[in-house]
Amino acid sequence: MPYCSSCGKEVQPGVRFCSNCGAPVVQAQASAFKGETPPAPPGPSKPSLTAPLTLLALVVGLVFLFIGTLSLFIASESEVNLVITLVALFGVGVLSLATFYGLSRRRRWMMKEGWANAIAAIIVGVLFAVSANALSLALGALGIVLGGGLLYYLRRPGSKQYLAE
Repeated sequence: MPYCSSCGKEVQPGVRFCSNCGAPVVQAQASAFKGETPPAPPGPSKPSLTAPLTLLALVVGLVFLFIGTLSLFIASESEVNLVITLVALFGVGVLSLATFYGLSRRRRWMMKEGWANAIAAIIVGVLFAVSANALSLALGALGIVLGGGLLYYLRRPGSKQYLAE
């Protein structure tokens, strides 16, 4: 069975384009020697969003941890609001750094942990975005962008194969 030279997915004989990525399929010539083994299919290619999403996860993680630490020193909110804010900031910060590590090291657990991080980042992002001050709005937007980008990335064909190796 032939494989797509672009994404590595198995394609049906005689098709002109890959059903997974749309790349033209080059039909292999018949071997000149009987018993010659066909070349191994190419490994999974790196999905195009891996590098930017990895960098975004690192930046969001560091920003959330920095703002969380900074808010400890300049706290003007009530204790309950401060605790909720710190848990949200540190939680998303740590999850974002875990996402950075999982994407950069191609860890299998990233498929499950990535969903949890994406949902947490979106929820915290929405909660911060409805706040009145500009810093919370910016943090909310960062969380929503990271969560949405991660959800989009994890749903793309090839991401699971790329992370599973």
